[in-house]
Amino acid sequence: MSSIRCKCGHRTDTTGYPSPALGELKWQTEAETESQERSRDVRAFLAAVENKQDKSWARNYFGDEYAEGYPESIDMADVIEDITSRASSKGGRCVSQCEKCERLYIQKECYSDEWVCFEKEAAS
Repeated sequence: MSSIRCKCGHRTDTTGYPSPALGELKWQTEAETESQERSRDVRAFLAAVENKQDKSWARNYFGDEYAEGYPESIDMADVIEDITSRASSKGGRCVSQCEKCERLYIQKECYSDEWVCFEKEAAS
């Protein structure tokens, strides 16, 4: 996705990261699943560290390229952050706000290019 064209005609560029016009929407069930997955995987990693199996665990979890630099150049905090990032990248939908009129656009489904528009109600 490179930009979103709003009903007002404004085009919001979404190529940069982090984007001031993009966010994420997750339902509570998705957030809870993410939390459980993250907790399970961090516990598994810490058990592997304790059993001196962390390098093979990292290889199985992330793949060979990731594990090549571990533990020489990758510290435990980085591994835990990568576990967290991996869990949070699943599910959810992108939300975009038009920088001009403040309409909200929410993806119908994760990774789809279909959006639903929500407009502010006029003040009474």
